[in-house]
Amino acid sequence: MKSNLNSKQIVVLFSVLVVGGLALLFNACRKAGQQPAAQSMMQSTGSLTNKTTASQPITEILNVVTIQNDGGTGFGRVAFSKHEMYFNIANADMLSRLQSALKTNTALNVQVDAATASIIKMEPVAQNEVEKRSTMRKIDGQSTSINMDDLKANPTMIDHIAEMAVVNTTTDSLTAMIPDMATAQQIFDYFATQCCRNPGPFDITYCIPFQYCGDGCYARANIMCWLLNNKYHYATQKLFSFAVGGYTLSVHAEKWCGTCVNWWYHVAPLVTIKTTAGPKAYIFDPSMFDQPVPYATWLHWMENPDCASGNAKVTSINVQPTSSFWPGSPTVFYQDSAFYNTDYYLVYYKTFHTCP
Repeated sequence: MKSNLNSKQIVVLFSVLVVGGLALLFNACRKAGQQPAAQSMMQSTGSLTNKTTASQPITEILNVVTIQNDGGTGFGRVAFSKHEMYFNIANADMLSRLQSALKTNTALNVQVDAATASIIKMEPVAQNEVEKRSTMRKIDGQSTSINMDDLKANPTMIDHIAEMAVVNTTTDSLTAMIPDMATAQQIFDYFATQCCRNPGPFDITYCIPFQYCGDGCYARANIMCWLLNNKYHYATQKLFSFAVGGYTLSVHAEKWCGTCVNWWYHVAPLVTIKTTAGPKAYIFDPSMFDQPVPYATWLHWMENPDCASGNAKVTSINVQPTSSFWPGSPTVFYQDSAFYNTDYYLVYYKTFHTCP
């Protein structure tokens, strides 16, 4: 469908959507007692072999995505594949090793402490680990990357992303569209009752740490998509947003205590909702909002200039099938088909909080 909007009108439209998002924020997870109890939907994925707590470090094979210098006497911060959060660079030797790994696209065996955003140690990756990593389920040929400048300037791109959200690309048994906003809100509220900040008991195997938005969006998005597909039988996709080239995604987390949160990427379920104006693309993200929001509102909420010294910008987005779990880069994605990583990080971040 061809649109008659010009570039200036598109920018105005995006601004209106962002301002409209202000009215959607509250101060806590919805309590479980606010909604009727839903039937139990326990996830049959097995128990964790290591139920990580907030005090335990994580050791993973990671690639360096981007390095940001602080411009002063410090050493800046680094973004790794998988994690959305940035980790602090502690010294010049670490910075040099990270720069070398970025330049050569060499993976590192990294031990990090997510609670303090610190890197404990880095080591070369053993050959047997490289071979094991090569067997991971990489998703090829599924990437639909869109430059945000093009999206804002080209009305047909806006039409196109809405159309992509309507298409059910996975399972014929799933309904492609949520019938109305009331149904969408009911589903959203159910997700919020599973927030780890609530006292429980919970209807799912592991509660969802919406109260912590510093990292773990990949696990939250995966369990929400699983529930949308298997409990409610609606089709989903995932919308990944990225900030590279010196930019960062920056959110003023007003839903919690108003602190600034910065990421190099973020992901949430993308659904289609039937509205009085026709099918529309919406995002489910209880870590940021208290109701489904238009994807444009979600994207621009991550461009808060007060939280990134003018460097807050969504540089690209990527619409992915539900099976995409976390990115190796803005155009390369990996699966978590056994839900091991999903469960691992739901447990790991259970006791984390965005605010003290």
